[in-house]
Amino acid sequence: MSDTQSFGFGQTLASDYVPSENTSDSVWIRNFRDGSTQIRIAPAEGTNASGQQVYGYDAWPSEREHYDKVARVSYPCPREHGASACIGCSSDDENTRKRSRYYYVNALDKDGRMRIYKFGITVYKILKGRQERLVAADPSNRQPLSDKDIIVTRSGKDFNDITYDIDWGEKYPIDWNETEPLDINKALEDSYREAMEKYNGGEPLTKVNPDQDTTGAADTNRNASGSFTASDAVRQGKITPDASKDSTGAADEDEDEAKPLGDVPSEDDLDNAETTELRRWLRDVAKVEFPERAPRARLLKLAKAELPKF
Repeated sequence: MSDTQSFGFGQTLASDYVPSENTSDSVWIRNFRDGSTQIRIAPAEGTNASGQQVYGYDAWPSEREHYDKVARVSYPCPREHGASACIGCSSDDENTRKRSRYYYVNALDKDGRMRIYKFGITVYKILKGRQERLVAADPSNRQPLSDKDIIVTRSGKDFNDITYDIDWGEKYPIDWNETEPLDINKALEDSYREAMEKYNGGEPLTKVNPDQDTTGAADTNRNASGSFTASDAVRQGKITPDASKDSTGAADEDEDEAKPLGDVPSEDDLDNAETTELRRWLRDVAKVEFPERAPRARLLKLAKAELPKF
């Protein structure tokens, strides 16, 4: 980790904001591909700036992000956290200067692996409305969005034409105590650090004074107006657009092909196996029944309990 200044991204909860209208609804970290994606949103709770205990959509971290289309990088705006300057806000490109509100959640994918997803305001409002209706019907259930699978369908080719639709899947229990949420705060800090290092020609940034420019980029990297964008960096040959990222700026993280487990795997083999292969081994070799959407932690526990029998 470089010595880039930390701004505490991801620590402010959704209930601390009045959402602004924004039709942009792209994703971050784990892509919603064209077509349908099935997830199960993990329960979330926290204490907001008013000292209130909040749950579900109110407890999702929220940030405003910049997106540079040329370099295909997205990152949270540090001015939300007291920085006096921001490389995105000072960009010569109007689209890069725009800041879009996103909400971040932990969620299990269809194979029971925990991922971080982000929603724009359109999806956020759909999920917020559903939670409010369900809580009104049953006030004792503060986390109703975690009771069912959610199917997110993305359509549209051009970035400005992309739309999302939400359907509700099967309702069945998940033992959330057996899952481990990912660190959204760290993921946001990492996305900011990586973007700033790209702006700086790939070099780690030094910590900067809050009264100074937060990019840490050298004057030789700046254009005549004093700002420096990723678009400038591409033209100057300082960075290369990442072809593995789509138009939303999210990495295209296809999973490696699963390696088959032998009949008698070791604990290390189980730890390193793909979730789909764990399911196959439990079903076909160990002959163990398990819930269809059991999280990976549950599958590992079941598999390791079977090892002494083999």
